[in-house]
Amino acid sequence: MLVTSRHRLSLRAETTFELRGLEVHPRPGETQSDAVTLFLSQARRVRPTARLTDADLAHVQAICAFVDGLPLAIELAANWLRMLTAEQILQQLQTGLELLEFPVVDLPERHRNLRVVLEQSWHYLTPRDQEVLAALVVFHGGFTFAAAAAVTGASLRDLQVLVDKSMLSVDVTGRFNRHALIAQLSRQHLDPDHQRQRQLEERHAAFSSSSPARASTRCSMSTGGSRGAPGSKSSTRISWRP
Repeated sequence: MLVTSRHRLSLRAETTFELRGLEVHPRPGETQSDAVTLFLSQARRVRPTARLTDADLAHVQAICAFVDGLPLAIELAANWLRMLTAEQILQQLQTGLELLEFPVVDLPERHRNLRVVLEQSWHYLTPRDQEVLAALVVFHGGFTFAAAAAVTGASLRDLQVLVDKSMLSVDVTGRFNRHALIAQLSRQHLDPDHQRQRQLEERHAAFSSSSPARASTRCSMSTGGSRGAPGSKSSTRISWRP
């Protein structure tokens, strides 16, 4: 019996195969990846006369990488070439989920709006799952269990549940990651007054600085425009890679 599900069934006889997005990098000997090929195919439908430059193709590649090769996201993003450049599409995707909706009448409604799909997945989570997933947005990239436990209070069981529900992934080294679109959705559900976010960032900085081995040599700082403290005269965010 073959079953597709967003959630591990947790049956003894179950053998799980994780489905991933399309390849976002070309295979050896090929000029473009499967993800870019899909984007360009959809782009030709919505704007047949478009001629993309090398710079445009670089932005297309970045779009496909940002959505992690997710076919529906690629098709929805490509539809916006009717109105936006590839660079503008990428910029919009990096700031929100609004572009992942397009009125294509011959698609099921759930396939016209990826935000709706993501919101449905969010509402299937328990309040504890939502709390943990939202808190994990403090990590701008992957993270370890030790970092998650120290900064957000997440237990190993919490992370296991989120992996089983396809909201997180874990590699062979034990490092956890999540899709960029899930991270965006989670950020939008974090404490609206940003008090919780500021608290998490303080814990993150304290954890990362408590041991040189925990902090990478890369530190990114943004001032003024951070969403961490809207309305303030200035705000600063320092992000360490735990």
